[in-house]
Amino acid sequence: MSIQTEIAELSVAVKDGPCSGSEYSQLDIWIGEWDLHSMIPDTSSETGWRIGKARNTIRKILDGCVIEENFDGSTLPNGLVGRSYSTYSKGKGKWYQTWLDNSGSYLPFTGIFEDDRTIFRMKREKRKNISLTNGILQYRGKQINMGLGII
Repeated sequence: MSIQTEIAELSVAVKDGPCSGSEYSQLDIWIGEWDLHSMIPDTSSETGWRIGKARNTIRKILDGCVIEENFDGSTLPNGLVGRSYSTYSKGKGKWYQTWLDNSGSYLPFTGIFEDDRTIFRMKREKRKNISLTNGILQYRGKQINMGLGII
């Protein structure tokens, strides 16, 4: 390979960026401002519930290599405020997400993208060959489930 060829290949890689592959766009539908609503127990309410509201701001940072989530649930009873950072590992073919919040939580998730959905899982503990996990399922950019499960 000639030096000119190597320089040309390098300039294409820099122009396109290290995170320009289609895999890095799999979560792009999640990018934006999102209002989140959840049912919160409320004994003073006629129904026993009220709607809690939070705000999620998602953006791409670090030259498109990282998705940053800024969750603001400061008006919720637990006052949860948190951040997550997600990136794709081309070598491993997986997404990695780290969640941090004002309750002191650190949650490392591993994710895959298939059939228009992203599934993030975090192994919590193992007892008698059963792995407990926390999971987040996103379908076409909408988070539709988060909770504890057995995998």
